[in-house]
Amino acid sequence: MKKRNLVFLIAMSMLALTSCDKFSSDVTTTTMVVPEESIVEETTLKSEVETTTEKLEQDDELNFMDWKGKREKSGKDILKNETGRRKNYYELNVDFDDKSSTLDIDQKLIYVNDSEDDLNEMYFNIIPNAYSKGYAYNKKDKSSSDSDKDMTCVQSIKIGDKDCKLTRVSGTVYSLTLPETLKSNDTLEILMDYKVTIPKLQNRFGYYDGEYNVGNFIITPAIYENGEWACNPYVEVGDAFYTEIADYKVKINAPEEFKIAATGTLEDGTYYAKDVRDFAFFTSKKCEVMSDSYDDIDINVYYPKKYKVNAKEALKCAKKSFEIYNELYGGYPYDDFDITMTAQSQGVGGMEYPGLIMISISEDDLKFAKTDREYFNEQVHDVVCHEIAHQWFYGIVGDDEINEPWLDESYANFSEKLYNYKSGKKDYDMGNIIDAYMTLFKDVEPPKDKSEFMSNLYEFNKDKDLLYMAIYIKGGKFHYEMYKQLGEEEYLKCLKEYVKTFAFDEVTTEKFLNFWKDKGNFKKLFKEYLYGNEIVDAM
Repeated sequence: MKKRNLVFLIAMSMLALTSCDKFSSDVTTTTMVVPEESIVEETTLKSEVETTTEKLEQDDELNFMDWKGKREKSGKDILKNETGRRKNYYELNVDFDDKSSTLDIDQKLIYVNDSEDDLNEMYFNIIPNAYSKGYAYNKKDKSSSDSDKDMTCVQSIKIGDKDCKLTRVSGTVYSLTLPETLKSNDTLEILMDYKVTIPKLQNRFGYYDGEYNVGNFIITPAIYENGEWACNPYVEVGDAFYTEIADYKVKINAPEEFKIAATGTLEDGTYYAKDVRDFAFFTSKKCEVMSDSYDDIDINVYYPKKYKVNAKEALKCAKKSFEIYNELYGGYPYDDFDITMTAQSQGVGGMEYPGLIMISISEDDLKFAKTDREYFNEQVHDVVCHEIAHQWFYGIVGDDEINEPWLDESYANFSEKLYNYKSGKKDYDMGNIIDAYMTLFKDVEPPKDKSEFMSNLYEFNKDKDLLYMAIYIKGGKFHYEMYKQLGEEEYLKCLKEYVKTFAFDEVTTEKFLNFWKDKGNFKKLFKEYLYGNEIVDAM
């Protein structure tokens, strides 16, 4: 196969797993926050639901899951959750049926109302319903779902002794009217039974050739902040998710021959995941496992036999990534890290979840690898180190990936450059590499009223993949300019402080600016890259 342009191929590979997500634009909304009173059409979901409201003292630790990982127990120098915020708690029993490609789920959610407001309703995200009939996966692409039913079918919801039901608000957003007002600082126990159908699709949520990627399958509450519910329908570009730190206890029941890679640590048949933003898993009976460790982090690569050489490269890159990023950003706080390698997209791409990344290599790329192994290994390393960087930028330091996706993607992109530089790659020049990437945009006219960084995913949702790539590539350039201005030592010192400051919290552009504005004279740089932001425009 003809050797392809490295700059373009790597850039587009970042979109590989996510660009499969063809969500129809008729479901998108210009309203980024749904007010409490907005209810559109009612679903016919059979529902029962249980709730327990319990008044808690302000200084209660609120650890619903009494579990600690080995790295935390051993006193390793890891990033710790010092936010003082109380966390939601999920307990799930998941029955996986490979014959029907379904998940039967019993879920308990203990929801904490840590706002100052009393709540009479809640909003939830049901992401799998983006793959239901009538959505873009059946309009533009071929999905296995020919049923009129939603991909997530809720059998029951119980709050206390009350049966409740969900109401579809818009797309993948649902509301639930509470049987009683949930007071500020109270908790609520919600029991749900639901069935999820996994579509036949090469995607982060889908199966192909006996390999099941199961991401974003859990029914989760939207974030309530600033007096409003931040709930946005799923959209085709990027990672349309916004979640907060929670604890998960998950049991996955699968046929014995299936191997499972998942968020969290497996103990006695149950996965424990503390201080994470989501829970995802992969399963297949055809994969093999290659394992190693770094600083007591157990690293596992799940791969088909034909990917063995690539799996070795991924494992090598993962160990080096943890060595570099632990030093640069602070210690990885979890015990385990899993990598899956599949043919779940076109090109070489990746998708991040807490403690788990899904790396996809197409059949064509696998053939191409035989003609230029060194070049192909570079692609694998760039994707793996990018997705591992997301463990810090998205995972530990959270952000609204729908409305401010630049905050994590720009750092993950710059982390690739730091990885290559710090790993001693021969003749590696960060500036030259970044400038080479920037040639992608030489013929692209930037927006006039606001920069790409100030755009949300809905604005990228109409054949604007290259503009979306700006938050990666121009984002990397932006951080490199800050790095150059402060100097390596001072910049990296400040960056480590940035991660510690916002660890297990959610950062915003405003918080970003307030942190960095006094670290150096960045006014000109902010105005060049972040115009359209009120704070920057007022500088």
